Amino acid sequence: MVSRRNARPGPDREVEYLRTFVAAGLKVLVVDDNMINRMVAVGLLEDYGFELTEAASGPEAIELSRGTKFDLIFMDHMMPEMDGIETAGIIRTECGENGRDAVIIALTADSGEDVREKFLKNGFQDYITKPLDRGSLDRLLDQWIPDSRKQKCQEAADEPEDADFDSIRIEGIDTAEARKHHTGGLKDYQELLRLYSMDGKRKLRLLRELLEKRDYHTYEIEVHGLKSASANVGAMELSAQARDHEAAAGRGDEAYIGEHAQKLLSDYEALVQEIGRYLDGNEAAPEGEGTDRESLESGVLLQKVGEALEVLENFRRGECVELIGGILEYGLDSQVRARLKEIQEQLGMYEDDAAEELLRQLLEWLKKEEQ
Repeated sequence: MVSRRNARPGPDREVEYLRTFVAAGLKVLVVDDNMINRMVAVGLLEDYGFELTEAASGPEAIELSRGTKFDLIFMDHMMPEMDGIETAGIIRTECGENGRDAVIIALTADSGEDVREKFLKNGFQDYITKPLDRGSLDRLLDQWIPDSRKQKCQEAADEPEDADFDSIRIEGIDTAEARKHHTGGLKDYQELLRLYSMDGKRKLRLLRELLEKRDYHTYEIEVHGLKSASANVGAMELSAQARDHEAAAGRGDEAYIGEHAQKLLSDYEALVQEIGRYLDGNEAAPEGEGTDRESLESGVLLQKVGEALEVLENFRRGECVELIGGILEYGLDSQVRARLKEIQEQLGMYEDDAAEELLRQLLEWLKKEEQ
């Protein structure tokens, strides 16, 4: 089915090149330490029928590549601990034919012929700039996916309505820009905003710690991620600020960072708060909060929390998310609800280890309350 999800054309903007094929079963790995960027990339790629796998770090991508022969790997250039170039080199040399045969595409905010040469010399076949653009992505995929794996799209889908997006009013967010990089509907975009807001609380603490430690190397990597994640949600002014800080850190300009860091952090914090206010005012009321909700007996609640912990311990994150969501549909003690919402947030940010520990603590607390 052809996706007619165009970037919303402005007065002087032409409709972009769109997906014209699918390649069902093609194994694709998306590697990026920033969950917002991964979410956007996966959202753009899933319409092609690929078998998609995600990795949040270079070592994770290497381990996955040892066991799976991916046809195509999208590799973020700047990641903490191990960057994309080092990761691609190890995959090429240590993962056998899985590494030799994969087409590896760099995800980067840089552009230009010198950038292309840098990646070509280091095990990549090509690169694409972030934030991802649907037209550019389609052209790249058309170039690197063999014709024998493509199936022509036979039927056009209706274009999604933009009216819901036009009604969004968040200071600092340009929804027209967000639509260029977003394939889903309003609920999907709200989920993206929710993750951006949750991750923002963590990232603000981290950026302040890095500035205090004067760790400008890690600071450069983190503001690089903030730059592309902000562009993905349409926060273009904040993205531009993060770009300037990334450049300053790269050239060792501590004076610039010292002079402008407070504005970056305050604007970032203000945006996170604005997004939170929008979500509080426009999303449905939290499930399970209301006098007409059925309550759970303590024994049943204990059983359900135990099931959620068990599936997460067995790496079935999706099932755990569903189980937690199901529990939250019931009337719950406010302390239990608060703990479950925290677990839900950790799962939303793919912090499975933290969610597992919080579930374990909740289970022990419930057992004590049961006695």
